[in-house]
Amino acid sequence: MPPQFTSICGHLRAREFGAAHPHRLLPRTLRWNRLQSLSHSTGGGLRSRHRGPLTCSHIERIEGRYLLSGAADASLSLYDLEARDYRSLTQQVGEGGTSRSPAEPLMHLARGSLPAMHKYSVSSVQWYPVDTGAFLTCATDGFVKVWNTETFRPVSQISCGKHAYVCRMSSIRTTSTLHHSLAVGTDMPQIRLCDIRTRRATHLLEGHRDGVWALDWSPTREFVLASGSADCSVRLWDVRKSGRSACLMSMDMHQDGLDPANAGDLSSAAAQRVHATPHTTRAESQVHAHDGHVNGVLFASDGSTLVTTGHDGRVKIWDPDSGRLFPLYLENGPNRTTHGNVGMAMSRGLLFFPVNPQPAVQVFSLVADNGDPVRVLEGHVEGVVSCALRPFVPELVTSGRDGLLLVWDSNRADRRSRKRPGGTRDSSHPSHAQAQQDLDTWSDDEAQHEQHAPFVPPIVHQYRVRQRRRHNQHA
Repeated sequence: MPPQFTSICGHLRAREFGAAHPHRLLPRTLRWNRLQSLSHSTGGGLRSRHRGPLTCSHIERIEGRYLLSGAADASLSLYDLEARDYRSLTQQVGEGGTSRSPAEPLMHLARGSLPAMHKYSVSSVQWYPVDTGAFLTCATDGFVKVWNTETFRPVSQISCGKHAYVCRMSSIRTTSTLHHSLAVGTDMPQIRLCDIRTRRATHLLEGHRDGVWALDWSPTREFVLASGSADCSVRLWDVRKSGRSACLMSMDMHQDGLDPANAGDLSSAAAQRVHATPHTTRAESQVHAHDGHVNGVLFASDGSTLVTTGHDGRVKIWDPDSGRLFPLYLENGPNRTTHGNVGMAMSRGLLFFPVNPQPAVQVFSLVADNGDPVRVLEGHVEGVVSCALRPFVPELVTSGRDGLLLVWDSNRADRRSRKRPGGTRDSSHPSHAQAQQDLDTWSDDEAQHEQHAPFVPPIVHQYRVRQRRRHNQHA
């Protein structure tokens, strides 16, 4: 759960009265405040070599170092974020701006560069949960591929027969066979559970009436899987079972959860659905979680809440134990991602939601009294499709349909780079001297204009210049 006190003064006062742990809560508050103060990074971004709109991205959670990105042109890229951090500390500020040159990808595969590559748009990427030596991809060509990170080559593939929109593996580190089980959502209503060792489907989860667009595993219960479908429903599954009996719950936006123990408090229709055959009722019930296609589901890190989104333009928060809908509705710009899981990210009670087709990322607080965003991150030219948070650093990477990968941080890299190893500021550093000279030559009018002018990243400015030139050529 997010921290109860969201200010440093509140933590110090709570620690004084013994209501806060002296070592745990203060770092949480600092991370909370830094996540709330994210802005476009001045330490250099990530250079995208994709030729089409980006569709997905993922950062591994073992080291928090490597980033995978996939695009609609079936290309893949691998980035080393620690190498970018090193560049931001050692490279000088660029000549007329505050942004350094973007970091190049470690590896990149364009469409057709390998015979075993995907032929169509990459819809989902995910690192292998317990090892950065492998990762998974699925695409609309109907194949799920397992890749070797060192060689950046696919080592096996699983045919799903239809368009594959999302593939997920559980991140819980156990000795069970779940590390070999892969859940795949396609344009068919069944969810496929596959074994990556045998490269075959082990069983199906039945209950949806349309294609499955979103999947996420519970971080605390290794056999619980959440799914969102184009039939406007959100369901929880027990993957140890198969067929319709695997459905544990179907979220109902008109009820507080279908619990047989409290069926007497529900309406007669809901009570009849509960007291009927449980598994069949839960799988075939016509309840809806959204008034539109569901294209995003995400568990909180402690498994206490489930966040869902759909084409109705709302973000809803559920209790996965009881199916109860929390009264907080987050009014957002709807993400019109037609197929595939919307790349939401959540940490410390803050939800980062990519808006598509609007070029923005909305930041919501799950502990706020209203559903308005606390921050809006703007910098992309076209719609944002995915957000990826680094697990150990307050840093966010967003992917857009404009083909850009933007990095957002708390702007502490420049302050670290201007300090000597002993901790004092190095005024002789060229970047610091240039910045001080620019600061002295500014006028009051220019400073006032700079305060109200929106920040435009240099890579976005270059993109807009190229688009303007192309428009003038065609005109």
